[in-house]
Parts: sequence; C-alpha cells; structure tokens
Amino acid sequence: MRNKNFTYTYKFETNPYPGLFIAFEGIDGSGSTTKVEKFYDFFVGRGIQTVKTEEPSSGPVGSIIRWALSRGLQIDPRTLQLMFTTDRSDHLFSERGIVGSLKKGITVLSSRYLASTPAFGYSEEEDIDFLIAAQSKFFLPDLMFFLDVKPEVSVGRLKNTRSGIDRFETLERLKKAYRGYQLLLKKFPGMMIPINGEEEVEVVMNSILVHILEHPKFKRLLKRPR
Repeated sequence: MRNKNFTYTYKFETNPYPGLFIAFEGIDGSGSTTKVEKFYDFFVGRGIQTVKTEEPSSGPVGSIIRWALSRGLQIDPRTLQLMFTTDRSDHLFSERGIVGSLKKGITVLSSRYLASTPAFGYSEEEDIDFLIAAQSKFFLPDLMFFLDVKPEVSVGRLKNTRSGIDRFETLERLKKAYRGYQLLLKKFPGMMIPINGEEEVEVVMNSILVHILEHPKFKRLLKRPR
C-alpha cells in the first residue's frame, strides 16, 4: 500500500433528486446483477417507472474498462480505479445518465456504485482513503445494500457461471476486496446496509424489501397517480 504523506478529507451527500436511487454492492459473485433484475421486475410490476444500470457503465469509459479487464490489459491499479471514477462521473451526469432519470422522478437501480472503487482498489493495495476521497464528489444513493458473500462462496459461484475470469476474480483478490468492503462498513456505518447474500434468493430479496418498503420515497411512489 502506498505511504500516506497527507490526510484526505471527505464528506458525502445523499441523493438530492426526487427519484429513488438504489445501489447493490458486493464482490463478484455476490448477486448484485440478479438483485437489480428482480427488483426491476418488482418496481415495474407496480407501475413504477424504473431504469436498471450497472458499473462499469455502457458509456465510452466503461466500455474501455470492460475491454481492458476481459483482455488482461496491463494498467497500473491507481490508473484503473481513476478510470472507474471517471466512468462513474459520466454514468451520473451524461445526457443518458442517472441524474437525468432521478430529476424526472424515475427510480434507478444500479449494480455497483461508488463503494466498489475503494473496496476493489484496496484489493490492489491502493490507499483506501485516497479512493474514498475521490468518490466524495458523488452523492450517495437513497439505499445502498452490501450483499455479504464470503470470497470462497463467490469463487464457487463464478466457476459455475463464467467461462473466464478477470483480474479481480481470483480468490486472493476477492478476499482483499471483501476486506475493503468491511473497512467501508466500519468507517461509514450508515453508508451501506449489510445483507446476508448467501441465503436463498427469496430470503435475500425479502431482507432487502423490508428496507425498501419503509423508505419515504417508495411510500410516495405508491401514492403517485399512475
């Protein structure tokens, strides 16, 4: 890990827009994409206008990141995490981005968001405080869930669903990324809601749903004329 030569400061703000923003975090194989798909069906089934997305995004920087990860391109760890941060900025603020939907009151569901950069950067021995500070210009979702799946379980899932792995999907890297998420949970107790992601899918869904149903924005969505 790089030596700390100075102290970083950071302060996060919560989503200032009317739309409900929910993000699902966790190491690879934790099920974040599955949860986005299932909750997308849940919201749409109740007549709530919803979009689903993920990071890396489908934008220009996100596409480069995906290409680099799948082909094993040699990029130094800090540069790669700053690419993720740049992609996040584009993901939020471009014409097709998250903010445009939230301003219109549309619900946004994202697989991964700002917690993933410090967690996965930590797995490559980057300064987690630097990476947290780099994310502090982005607002927090209304709800951010950490799907807690142990690295050993995650690797087993990946072997059953992937034909190949990228640079972050080895057991050693996933263990470090998992520790990165644990550090974030300790530093910011209210930032993410931990959910046992090793339970059956329906049990996990219900654990998440409890928090969604109690959120004031969701209650207003149910009252909104269709």
